[in-house]
Amino acid sequence: MTTKEIKRYFNLARNASTFSDYEHNKVGAVLVYKHDIISMGYNRKVSNPIQKKYNIYRQNEYRCYDVDVQHNYIHAEIDCILKAKKEFNGNMGKCNLFIYRQTKTGKRGLSAPCSACSHCLADNGIINIYYSTSNGYVYEKRI
Repeated sequence: MTTKEIKRYFNLARNASTFSDYEHNKVGAVLVYKHDIISMGYNRKVSNPIQKKYNIYRQNEYRCYDVDVQHNYIHAEIDCILKAKKEFNGNMGKCNLFIYRQTKTGKRGLSAPCSACSHCLADNGIINIYYSTSNGYVYEKRI
């Protein structure tokens, strides 16, 4: 994938993030298959049963996360995957996911998938992940 293509997909993810109704961090995601945009998603204050299913992975020895008490608002990555599953019949393992986070000051921020989203990505076979950082981006191939 060329630098020009990567920038294009991050720009699309940034555009998707503008639809978020979160005040602090707006996150957008774009799923790409062979240079075609499969779906776009963004985080928003809408509870979702699939998000709730994966939020159990957000709890660890340092953090208590009760999925029955706390909000299960949808994350951009899961929103993007759910939209893709409605129309895309191909192999998601061959897709690239681009995630962009915009802070409340409008600056780019770290958008590495949380543990809930990481499990969802793994369950759907998505291994090629690009995410924004405060000074660029990171590419991970998760196996």
